[in-house]
Amino acid sequence: MQQKLASIDVGTNTLRLWIGKIKDQKILTLHTDRANSRLGEGLKQQGVINEKAVARAVPILERFKEGMERHSVDDFRAIGTSVFRKAGNGEETIQRLYNQTGVPIDIISGEEEARLSVRGILWDFPQSCNRAVVADVGGGSTELIIVRDYRIEAVHSIDLGAVYLTETYFKHDPPLDKEIEGLRVCAAEQLGKVIILAPFKDIIREGGYRLVGTAGTATTLAAMDLVLRNYISELVHGHVLTINKLLALFDRLRVKKAKDTLALAGLEPGREDIIVAGLIVWIGLLKAFFLSEMTVSHNGILEGIAIDIWERNREICYTR
Repeated sequence: MQQKLASIDVGTNTLRLWIGKIKDQKILTLHTDRANSRLGEGLKQQGVINEKAVARAVPILERFKEGMERHSVDDFRAIGTSVFRKAGNGEETIQRLYNQTGVPIDIISGEEEARLSVRGILWDFPQSCNRAVVADVGGGSTELIIVRDYRIEAVHSIDLGAVYLTETYFKHDPPLDKEIEGLRVCAAEQLGKVIILAPFKDIIREGGYRLVGTAGTATTLAAMDLVLRNYISELVHGHVLTINKLLALFDRLRVKKAKDTLALAGLEPGREDIIVAGLIVWIGLLKAFFLSEMTVSHNGILEGIAIDIWERNREICYTR
């Protein structure tokens, strides 16, 4: 009998749950759940995860735990990313969440986050990662991973997270032109420092690679481009977004109040105030790497965690 596995990603903006099986080398999804807790709210200014953010996360994790019990999950892992690495009370918050929900969370490094994301992408989307720059524009940071011959060659994390950028640069709703320009310049400067580093400079010079986007901002942009009233992973997975499409979407969003953007298909509640910042980063990535399009992967860190659990449990079975 195939084990039921679960993975939880506790991120800066969103908490996500995946429950499923791995059978015949295929990932079978049985249940997913997600909710925006905005754990990173105010972190840039205060340096800690605040009480209100923790209070929002607790019922979400309790719901996830109930979902795992309902589906009789055999094994699971929950991971915490950028928000816990940066917060002065990251370890303390992890312990508080465990005490209140019974869900243990591992704080992982940026390198481990990248490894798990690429594992999830490569499993059933390998053609995208023969030569690629994989990017995860999250709430607290952006992870950039060079993949060559299906192996991670380099990982670089930069402080370009949609939540942090929004809180730092946008003081009006909708943001003023000068605020948008300030964010754009920041993104361009930080990305400019990355592309002169040897691994990134080399892949740009050689050419013949693609940009693959994973996680919430990328999949949200794909869903908006596809005008999906209900998220359909099979349509999002492998969807190609051109820079012209992203620029057109940016022009539509930049003049709208955050609450008004929720009328647009594909934009989930909780992202309405940070989607413009995330969009600016994605446009900046395409320009920095001299590319005209990106490919979106629905799979990523959640599937990577599940694959790790599955392989570990297989090894235990074989050594008994």
